[in-house]
Amino acid sequence: MDTISTILGRRVAIAAAAVALVAAACTSPGAPADDPIRIGVNLWVGYDLLDVAQQEGLFADQGVSIEIVDFTSLSDVVAAFDRGQIDGMATTVLEVLQVRSETARRPEIVLVTDFSNGADVIVAAPDIDGVADLAGRTVVAEKPLGPFILARALAAVGLTLDDVDLVLADQLEIPSLVSADGIAAAVSFPPVSIGLESDQGFQQIFTTADIPGEIVDVVSFGADVLKRRPELASAVRTAWDAALDRLSTDPEATIGSMAAREGISAEEMTVLLTEVELLSWEEQSSRWGDGDLQQACLRAARVLLDLDLVADLEASNGCLHRSGSS
Repeated sequence: MDTISTILGRRVAIAAAAVALVAAACTSPGAPADDPIRIGVNLWVGYDLLDVAQQEGLFADQGVSIEIVDFTSLSDVVAAFDRGQIDGMATTVLEVLQVRSETARRPEIVLVTDFSNGADVIVAAPDIDGVADLAGRTVVAEKPLGPFILARALAAVGLTLDDVDLVLADQLEIPSLVSADGIAAAVSFPPVSIGLESDQGFQQIFTTADIPGEIVDVVSFGADVLKRRPELASAVRTAWDAALDRLSTDPEATIGSMAAREGISAEEMTVLLTEVELLSWEEQSSRWGDGDLQQACLRAARVLLDLDLVADLEASNGCLHRSGSS
């Protein structure tokens, strides 16, 4: 098994090449206007089945050509979407709200992939026994997800972000920053968090299992894309369910593929899958119709507003794609 640093270095090279190809495709004369549809993703267990769906032809089975484009961070996914280099994003709800608040593009959520239920973590140096010990210390995180999780953790012990020295960085920058003196903790997720624990001796002091249902991972597309391709939402949902079926009926091969993508062992991936709640379209569609997910968007927007990460609550209005949703 390669080291985490080797895996992350390879990931940077692959992502850089993918971005270059996407940029070239977007500017090439005569490039198809509608095909393929590009979805930007970063490493996250909740998105790995999208790659399975692409590799196994499950999107093609639904009559759509989907290209999964790898990026090194959620921030890079957001930037590429804003530039029009990709048509859709696999992110948390938080990034969708951030884009809707800060840019001209209006992404709409078509699918919830999972709820994080322990996979996103705060890991800290051995001398940190709990979240309360972070007061006055330096914590590194990627916005908006990292500050959101950190704020929720600090609130549970009567602290706020003002009580820590927050350093913002992309996920793949975090290991090198932590290697320097002075970083007491990081908000992270696998495989980066696994490396921080194994290489730096960091330990988990908070996970999203402590805030169940608050970190929602989704697939969204620009409203313009969905208007041009009205069949896209249904096709993605059906292909996602087919990938979930693959995980159920052929777990060894599917988990092996997911683990290889993340650069971790099949055993580590098996554990990681217990820390997310993957949702089929059937499981989420009723919640789509009765407003549960819209309320989740609104709750997230309120926290982001308190953190000055969105301008107002308007970003949550219309963030769910309603066509054919129920």
